[in-house]
Amino acid sequence: MNKKILIGLSAVGIVASFWACGDGDVITKGGDDELALLNYGPPFAEGDEGNMKTLKNQALSDCEADEACKAAMERSDGTVEIPESSEDNSGEGGNGGEGGNGGEGGDTPKSSVSGPVINTSTSTTTTSTASSSASTTPPSSQSTATDANDLDGDCVASATKVSKTGTITWSFTPAKLSTTNVNELMDYQNRVKAAGCTWTIEGAAETAVSGKCGDKVTSTYAKPGDYTTTVKIGEKTKTCPAISVEGSPISGCKCTTTTTNPDVATGAQTVTWTVDPTTCSTTANIASYTWTGATGSSNTATAQVTTKGDVVKPSVVVKTDEFSSMTATCTEVTAVNSSEPDYELTAAGDKLPIPAGKVTISMNLPSTWHNGTSGTCTFFCSAPHESTTITVDGVSETSMDYITLSIPITSTISNYQLPFESNKDVECGVNW
Repeated sequence: MNKKILIGLSAVGIVASFWACGDGDVITKGGDDELALLNYGPPFAEGDEGNMKTLKNQALSDCEADEACKAAMERSDGTVEIPESSEDNSGEGGNGGEGGNGGEGGDTPKSSVSGPVINTSTSTTTTSTASSSASTTPPSSQSTATDANDLDGDCVASATKVSKTGTITWSFTPAKLSTTNVNELMDYQNRVKAAGCTWTIEGAAETAVSGKCGDKVTSTYAKPGDYTTTVKIGEKTKTCPAISVEGSPISGCKCTTTTTNPDVATGAQTVTWTVDPTTCSTTANIASYTWTGATGSSNTATAQVTTKGDVVKPSVVVKTDEFSSMTATCTEVTAVNSSEPDYELTAAGDKLPIPAGKVTISMNLPSTWHNGTSGTCTFFCSAPHESTTITVDGVSETSMDYITLSIPITSTISNYQLPFESNKDVECGVNW
């Protein structure tokens, strides 16, 4: 009869699991098969989750590197089978409890040994698996130490942006030690946490804090600004993520242009976008504009279009003197070419079949088409007897049958470029 030990991710927060792979066992003991449960001190304290992840990742990495272990892991149902020995040492009770070692009950020593769950056997190689969703690669930015005496690590911030009444929590994460020895790894991490760390926190109420590297440090900021933080362990000074402390928020900024369809028939055209400061909602003063997709340093910026179909849609980060910011997306511009229209209307009453999508319609009507008078003309489209939406020069309308829009004209329409979009195939024309 076999006993099944279920290894689940729910157990990771309490004990780590080590997977024995290959032709040999992690630890060899004489006598019967048994499962040695080695406790990492008391149940893992707050902040030790990283140790568990490191151990789990190392075990998965070792198993992936061994063909036999990897194959077993891929076909396993997530349980470990341990053959029953000739003598049953699994009765109830732990050390000092009733029955043999490894059972429930009794007091298990918590300070004499430290390590993960380790499977041991003299006759059978025992393989267990973990969920395939577990990450096997530590963060690329994690420091690595090759010498167990070289105490090192990384600074972590709970956030990189905070309001001037908010707080940032800092912590120090031990470096990844270049070793496959679990006990050495655990010992190294504990020594890093017990080492002394000195924090220098620019702009905080308390700019210098000293204590154990395993302790978390909380900083509060009263004045907006961009600040740096460093932490020193031994002779090493580590730079922490940059912090931006924001004051009054900003929102609502609009970025627009008066030229949504520049005509490149005569050459490249320059388009100008503007952020109207009155559209921004903030009690602070606007300090800067940073453009992407257009060139500018103030509330205006420009970009060129050279070819029909060129699309430009800039964005701009508007920042205040209290370090608050927002990103405004600007009006999209699509270049047209009046000498190369997709479709052309040359006479009143013309009807053109226009497929769904974005096109350019050029109105090129003669001066005599309506007795030389000015006013408005009617651009119309017949929909296919189902809900159809068209957008003409930025104005949208939805209809089941017939759609019309009025367009201002003079007595002559010459190469009037009409940006057009429809979600269905339609037929369009122009009338007075």
